[in-house]
Amino acid sequence: MARFFLLIVLLVAAALANEPANQIIQNRLPEHCNLARSSKSNLTTLSNGKRYSFYPTEKNWTSANETCAKMGLHLATIRDLNEAQIVAAEGNRIKKDDAWWVSAKNQGSGSEKEFHWSDGTKLELDSPLWMDNAYKKKDCVLIYHGWNKGKLTSNICNYGTPFICELPRECY
Repeated sequence: MARFFLLIVLLVAAALANEPANQIIQNRLPEHCNLARSSKSNLTTLSNGKRYSFYPTEKNWTSANETCAKMGLHLATIRDLNEAQIVAAEGNRIKKDDAWWVSAKNQGSGSEKEFHWSDGTKLELDSPLWMDNAYKKKDCVLIYHGWNKGKLTSNICNYGTPFICELPRECY
């Protein structure tokens, strides 16, 4: 209801300012959203309602993260098993039997592992998102479709692999 009201207000403002409504709406979005909409990121909407861009080019985690950010996106954040399966299946369709970087990364110190998604949400070590016997001793997180049907594992951050960018929620 609030979005509908906001849309009406913006349309009225556009009419009064004699500007196209889409220009008024675009001016109200955060800068990274405007960048994401204008970039050549080839966003695909999956059945979970989120928009992603899959990059089969192999990069290390840091380069993948920077590539997403340059387009106003972020590495994908996976919230539940259903979402993991949807995202991993699409990745597998694009590049079969490969793992893809997502946004979770170790933020712990020393031997203590504490994984967090790009928005700061903690990815618990006992989460059902992890592959059985996942090797959680590395620092950057991958999603893999293979035999585990879309669960997470970790690897060294300098490993070159495809990556998945996601349109931030505030840009929809």
